[in-house]
Amino acid sequence: KQMNFENMKCDGCGRIFEKEDDVVVCPECGTPQHRRCYELCNGCVNSEKHKLGFEWQKENLACDSQNDSKPEDKDRNNTDNGQTDTPSDSGMFSNIAPELGDIIDPESGLPRLDDLIESRVRALAPGITAEQRSEHLCGAELGTTISFIGNNAAAYVKKFRKREHERKHTFNWAAFFFTPIWFFYRKLYKAGAVFISLMISLSMLMAKPSQDILAIYEDIYQSGAAMITEAQYSALLKAMIPIMIIEAITFLVRLIAGFTADKIYWNHCRQSLEKIEELKSYDEVTALGIYLKRCSTSFIAVFVALAAYYFLPQILISFFG
Repeated sequence: KQMNFENMKCDGCGRIFEKEDDVVVCPECGTPQHRRCYELCNGCVNSEKHKLGFEWQKENLACDSQNDSKPEDKDRNNTDNGQTDTPSDSGMFSNIAPELGDIIDPESGLPRLDDLIESRVRALAPGITAEQRSEHLCGAELGTTISFIGNNAAAYVKKFRKREHERKHTFNWAAFFFTPIWFFYRKLYKAGAVFISLMISLSMLMAKPSQDILAIYEDIYQSGAAMITEAQYSALLKAMIPIMIIEAITFLVRLIAGFTADKIYWNHCRQSLEKIEELKSYDEVTALGIYLKRCSTSFIAVFVALAAYYFLPQILISFFG
């Protein structure tokens, strides 16, 4: 039997469900939400709570006796109390903007893009002046670019200025040391997929020579000799050659990641911001969706990439073993 969600609130936008609304129910925690909220959040609006064992209950929506009245009566009561029907900080946009009450459009139930950008700029660069904001970087006004980059925005603004104004190339040490994880952290999924494929392939190639070296050391240990024989030494050197070659290739891949990361990220920011600027004048909902999907960073993508990077080679080696 289909559950009736009328007069209950969507955890994403805070609006009351109506009969004609397209409602999606999370298969993991049971949270009902508007399909638009689900798609904008790339999943359940309460996905951050899943790891804590969260399960949606009717009382979570605070559907008390006040919600037994008609939605328009509830809205009128809220207006009389000087309150507006806006989502709480636990909603789908809480990780993007610290203050939601001032930026939610009461008609659409979604943040207004310009207000969302302003909120993020205040949090990321509170001392920025109007003159500084007039600068254009990555195809948009500087404040918009800062809000889009998110974490460590100041460092990337410097890098992007060098690229756009001085035509200088920069090196990204984070991408060098944390290849391919950094790319997934910055939502550069295509580049991340390329680098993680290379790193996993190299890791799998390393398995056979590593096993050969372990077998040689085991042979030396079992022989009980005080010194290794010439044959054992020769076999050891021979087994080290492919390992050194693979390590050299791995180092080269990391160097390529370090030298190309800032350019790839700059292109990602520029293309995204140009698209957002083009759309927001006539299709703000689509522009908002692109902004939320591509801006800032993703720890969920990092966890997925780490799991693939460390466990997938072992699974493939055991499968093809």
